[in-house]
Amino acid sequence: FSVKKKKIHKMNNLTVESEIELKQDLKKLSLEELRKLKEKIGNEVYQNATTKKSKLDLHSKSVKRKNKNRPSEISSKLNPFLNPIKNSKPKIKTIVKETKCIDPRFDSLYGEFDKRVFERNYKFLNDIKEKEKKKLQKKLKQKSHDEKNEQVKLLLQRIENQDREKQKLEAQEKLKLEQRQKKIRCY
Repeated sequence: FSVKKKKIHKMNNLTVESEIELKQDLKKLSLEELRKLKEKIGNEVYQNATTKKSKLDLHSKSVKRKNKNRPSEISSKLNPFLNPIKNSKPKIKTIVKETKCIDPRFDSLYGEFDKRVFERNYKFLNDIKEKEKKKLQKKLKQKSHDEKNEQVKLLLQRIENQDREKQKLEAQEKLKLEQRQKKIRCY
């Protein structure tokens, strides 16, 4: 419990620059890495790090004045560029480019799907699947009968079914290709 308090205290003492760097680093991490980080440092500390308001927001308070026509009074110790006033309108509007997700399956820029080209480009996946299949078979031989053994059996069966289906499709394509060649020879 005291370790968590120390970590939270450290998180509260971050400078603005380090806080910005931390948030940028967290954005770059994958979901799996974020989950591992969350498990490692604890949920409370993680929440404080990701959702804590920056120190910029803490200083920006609404300025009150006695008369609406009077100018607003701001402390000279605060840098107005780092601590903007909430009531003031932004002078420069920044244009933020949103990243647009592109799905090549539905975009005409990527051309038509060619199964032969796809198979040629991703041939290495077949090797990986074979290695995975061998590992599963080894696990199946080593494990005693329990729930994990059942899961391994199901995975192995699924891979074998996929292989059989792939072989059927290849055989059908071969037949079609042979028939086309016969038709071409006849003409």
